[in-house]
Amino acid sequence: MAVIEKKISKDGDVSYKVKIRHKDFEIYKTFRQEGDAKLFAWYKERLIDNIQNFDIPLNQRITLQQIIELKVKAIDSKDERSKKEFLLAFERVFSLLPKEKKFYAQYSPQDWDDLLKNLSSFEVYKGCIKEETKRFMSRSTIRRTLACISSAVSYAMSQGIDLENLPLKLIQKYNLNKRIENEET
Repeated sequence: MAVIEKKISKDGDVSYKVKIRHKDFEIYKTFRQEGDAKLFAWYKERLIDNIQNFDIPLNQRITLQQIIELKVKAIDSKDERSKKEFLLAFERVFSLLPKEKKFYAQYSPQDWDDLLKNLSSFEVYKGCIKEETKRFMSRSTIRRTLACISSAVSYAMSQGIDLENLPLKLIQKYNLNKRIENEET
C-alpha cells in the first residue's frame, strides 16, 4: 500500500514522500509535485501487484547444461572420473539435440527418441584415439550416457526443480525394446 506524506522544509519548500510497503520490500521516493507522487505510487503498485504474471517458472528456464553443472558441483571433489563422465555425456547428448530449443522443458519425447537413434550412429573411439579404433556406440555406452543425463535430471528434481525425467523414460523404453529383441531371437 502506498502512502504519500507532505513535507515542508525550513525554507518553505514543499515535497511529497511516497512510501510503498509490501511483504518483501519497501520503496521510498520524494517528489516536488503531488501529481508526480500520486502517479508514481499508482504505477508502482500496479507493477508490484502484477509482477508474478511476468515471472517464468524455474523449470521452464533451466537448460540441460545448467542441470549437468548442478550435478557436477554436487559430486565429491575427489571423484574426477565421475565429473568427466557427466561432462562427456552432456557433450554427446547436447551435440545431437535440436539447437533451436534452448531450455530443457522444450525438449519433447520425440526429440529424445531421435537422440537415441542418433546416438546409435554416433562414432566413438575404443581405447586410443586412432581411426582404426573408431566404432559406433555400443548399447551399454548409450545406456551409460543416458543414465548420466537421467541422474543429473533426478538430482535437479531432488533440489526442488519440477522437471520430467525424459532420459529415464527413454532408458526404460530402451531396456524394454532390448528384452523384446531378445525374446524374438
